[in-house]
Amino acid sequence: MKFNNVWNTKAETISLLYQNQNKLGFKVPLTFFFKKKDFKINKEKILKKVFTKFKNKKIIIRSSSKNEDNQNLSNAGKFKSYSNLHVEKDDIQKYIELVILDFKDSNDQILIQEYIDKPTFAGVIFSRDINNNSPYITLNIDYSGRTDLITSGQYNPSMETLIFYKDFLKYKVPTKFKKLLFTLIKLENFFDNDRLDIEFCVKKNDIYIFQCRPLKKIPSNKISDTEISEALKNITLKIQKLKKKNPFVFGKETFFSNMSDWNPAEMIGDKPTNLSMSLYSELITDKVWATQRKDYGYKNLELFPLMVNLGGSPFIDLRIDFN
Repeated sequence: MKFNNVWNTKAETISLLYQNQNKLGFKVPLTFFFKKKDFKINKEKILKKVFTKFKNKKIIIRSSSKNEDNQNLSNAGKFKSYSNLHVEKDDIQKYIELVILDFKDSNDQILIQEYIDKPTFAGVIFSRDINNNSPYITLNIDYSGRTDLITSGQYNPSMETLIFYKDFLKYKVPTKFKKLLFTLIKLENFFDNDRLDIEFCVKKNDIYIFQCRPLKKIPSNKISDTEISEALKNITLKIQKLKKKNPFVFGKETFFSNMSDWNPAEMIGDKPTNLSMSLYSELITDKVWATQRKDYGYKNLELFPLMVNLGGSPFIDLRIDFN
């Protein structure tokens, strides 16, 4: 089954993934959903079904409003959810009714999922930059053992943010994230959409998908994928050339930093204007820095600029600096 690219509710989308999880190669927690109006009419029947379906499991109760998770408006975090709940009648009914309180439409849904406890890590993936649609995957991950800390907006000292170029196969990727990134590709193909917001966790090498929704409409200030691809090729070639062995300086290769020595990130910023970059180069890092140090008895490096421009960001050539 292939998604028709017409986004439904959160509950309907995750149920579709639940039905296709084996083909897609990841797991979706046991899932059940119902409408607000159905709960009002058949409360006891629905509660009984929840007890039967989730017997001896912990659950999370989530909203699935028609005003959430569509291409025009996400409303992420606007509605209530309650996690790590034991399946006990009074509690389940109470939390379902608390979620329903926020609903204005009788067709809004309540989503119940099995709660995945103590994952290795959990997080959220944005498959493109949400501000300018540039081809970068943003991965926010949390190692606390909770699955809701990132999306809660609470202070989170254990969160880590990683950014990968969308065509990540051309570059080195940490092994522990490869399976997750390939899962993202599967979801993009399944939904025929490369602008996704995915909630997930990883536990014992299994990937669990909790939610998948479209990012809001493509921004008007979108950046060209082709231009970025060409820029990255040129930056790569420039770095490869700069890292080659140079007979006039010590060191087999070099590395680059924006916070060492003359500290360009602090002095002119990590994305300075062209004027700032050229003035800083002319006044300090092209030659003046080396002349000053030569006068103090250090190696003469007046022919070697200290700072390089990589894609509009200033970096210090550490091999030159150490020499």
